[in-house]
Amino acid sequence: QDMINSIYRLFYEKQPESIDAFTPVDNLSVTFLNPYSLYKAVPSELYENFTYIGSDAVLPLYLNKLFNAKPFSRFSFDMSSVAPYIMGYAVEKKKSIYLLGADDSSINKFVENIRFDYPQLNIIGFHNGYISSCKSEVFTEIIQKQPDLVIIGMGTPLQDSTSVELRQFGYKGAIYTCGGFFHQGASNLYYFPKWVNRLNIRALYRIVQEPYVLKRIVCYWPKFIFTYSRFLMRYRKQLKDK
Repeated sequence: QDMINSIYRLFYEKQPESIDAFTPVDNLSVTFLNPYSLYKAVPSELYENFTYIGSDAVLPLYLNKLFNAKPFSRFSFDMSSVAPYIMGYAVEKKKSIYLLGADDSSINKFVENIRFDYPQLNIIGFHNGYISSCKSEVFTEIIQKQPDLVIIGMGTPLQDSTSVELRQFGYKGAIYTCGGFFHQGASNLYYFPKWVNRLNIRALYRIVQEPYVLKRIVCYWPKFIFTYSRFLMRYRKQLKDK
């Protein structure tokens, strides 16, 4: 329970106030968590290293509103949210990007797709996410190429620990995690149709497209509603008592 409260506290306190918070600057580290990945975000101390933790789901937003807590906005690293802002900024300001994640086939196809939409995007390198046996070599390549930002898509918590390790290795630019963005973007860069985004039913759409998501929702969402609601009540009481 202490671990859950700890990651909830970080999740709550490190929410970005607006999309401008994601503007690439040196030593910026951003990750994204949702009701499922919050349970995978261990050790919770790892997340002290991030500048911001975006809410990759609307459910926490609704619960915050219900308990009159700090308002959140949904931020996900995909084309329905943060990705167009980052890609557009990188093109406009001529920032260089390194991509790390997915398997060889997916990352290659993703790079092809993103370059089609952003032909001026300066992708100076990319590598699959299976780097356990060559991590130092990949990190060294990133340091040598000095990209302005690195985007890592490996799933929680591996992408988060990799982000921290890359920073400790000496990388000074901006780091973002992106979950399954590379994998989804390999088949369709705009994974969610406009009507799905408009209705905020991305989770239901994913159930249809990726049936394994249903198990995550059934197993983790009810638990999240209970534990996060309890956290909000206790946390708000602590703030009032100070």
